[in-house]
Amino acid sequence: MQVVPIEDVVNKQPAGLTQAESDADLITLYTGLLNNPAVAGLTLQVHWDTLNPNAPTDTNPYFWNYVDDAFTAVGQWNLAHPTTTAPSPKAIQLIVTPGFHSPKWLLGKLENCDGLV
Repeated sequence: MQVVPIEDVVNKQPAGLTQAESDADLITLYTGLLNNPAVAGLTLQVHWDTLNPNAPTDTNPYFWNYVDDAFTAVGQWNLAHPTTTAPSPKAIQLIVTPGFHSPKWLLGKLENCDGLV
């Protein structure tokens, strides 16, 4: 599996890209990684606050574009290579990081657990 640290990759994209351009850029990156026969798939390292930036009660609580782009690239690769000698079908693994990368809306709801305060 090829590890892709989503926030690092997105932060290296040129400034001023539209979301559609960013998505296309990521699909191109993912496809290039998948073309390596030693790569069995993609492992996306993504922060929880990237995927869920808004409270669940908001109209659009989730942002799945970066994950959707990976599914698009892997789906296209698997369709184009149905009988390849490389591991097929290629797969996707998600590593969602909470803690410091928990959404701000959630962190704002936590009560202080320090008994000395």
